[in-house]
Amino acid sequence: MTRHVGRVVAGRHLLLCPLGDGGSDRVWLAHDQRLGREVALKAVRPGTRDLPRPRPSRGAGAGRPTAG
Repeated sequence: MTRHVGRVVAGRHLLLCPLGDGGSDRVWLAHDQRLGREVALKAVRPGTRDLPRPRPSRGAGAGRPTAG
């Protein structure tokens, strides 16, 4: 699982460490070199490559700053 640490995915996401492992996916902590922040990447196992692929986040604060 850790053999991918240090690889860059999609030309911008530097894999830092695996965060979790589930039945059909794996979540990685990565550094988005374009945004300059840490992000989570999800890799789905069945029928896919072993490397994670970035997916857009729909969580709180995704894409826009909050008023404050």
